[in-house]
Amino acid sequence: MVPLLCNSTSSASSVQSKDSTQDYCKLVWESCKSVSIINSPFQPPLQGKARLPSSSSSKLTDVWQSEEDFCTTFGGSSDKHSLCFIGNTVSFNAEEPSPTPKGICLEKIGNGSYLNLAPHPDGSNRAFVSSQAGKIWLATIPEQGSGGTLQIDEANPFLDLTDEVHFDSEFGLMGLAFHPKFATNGRFFVSYNCDRTQSPSCAGRCSCNSDADCDPSKLGTDNGAQPCKYQVVVSEYSAKVSSNISAATSANPSEDAYEEVDLITKGGNYGWRVYEGPYIFHPQQSPGGNTSVDSINAIFPIMGYNHSSVNKNIGSASITGGYVYRGSTDPCLYGR
Repeated sequence: MVPLLCNSTSSASSVQSKDSTQDYCKLVWESCKSVSIINSPFQPPLQGKARLPSSSSSKLTDVWQSEEDFCTTFGGSSDKHSLCFIGNTVSFNAEEPSPTPKGICLEKIGNGSYLNLAPHPDGSNRAFVSSQAGKIWLATIPEQGSGGTLQIDEANPFLDLTDEVHFDSEFGLMGLAFHPKFATNGRFFVSYNCDRTQSPSCAGRCSCNSDADCDPSKLGTDNGAQPCKYQVVVSEYSAKVSSNISAATSANPSEDAYEEVDLITKGGNYGWRVYEGPYIFHPQQSPGGNTSVDSINAIFPIMGYNHSSVNKNIGSASITGGYVYRGSTDPCLYGR
């Protein structure tokens, strides 16, 4: 059986794709018109006559006077009920991919100073937002294009950790994440800074110790802070608000000229002591000695900006939070 061969003539009811508008029937005629084909499928309809034996051969020009005659019988275009053949592999269950969006539109839905936003795992229009001071609220997000605003009852936080969180400048509640099965197991996680001299439950581990040939007493102060005084803890909670501190780490923002965003890899070095963003860093003082460029395998930021590009009338600004796109709507944004 010969499929309908796509040609460049489309009927008014045609739904063919732009690929199928290629004149494939003409291509078949030009390529095969002088080729002997054994038991050719391009014979005229036999209409009750016996089919030619399999050993018989013929050329298209033997049985068709012209390309027009040939394509009148075997050519055509796709419509609502059938697809024409263009010579490519065919998948009858394949769907046309959605066109890639030409841009991104931002819609302002609130004015609050919230550091994090995490969607509710139940897939509803609810989300959790948090403040750097240590509070988490359950918010309702308005419908797209409705002109509505984020609905939050700030008098009734979902979780209040202000007694545990050390909130000052770059310190505070830094992040939150919810277990995919939160609806059934109630598990979620928060990361925040705490002051071990003020809070007995602030349990962390200082990475500078004798095992690493490091003496904490010889470390200089960092922005006036005592070494190992402030900890970054990751706590696991349940919906019944019980916590279990499970890990410790440390972090530091950019230095002078460049604000950066890094995609974290376990054990990665993001240029410390050598780079500030993509630029070589030249400290005014280097009490710990100099580190050569070749001595580290730096992982460079995925984005950033110079502090000098910030509007001076408004004031300087730092990146305080963000997310990496993992959706499927726009493949161009994946991993950004």
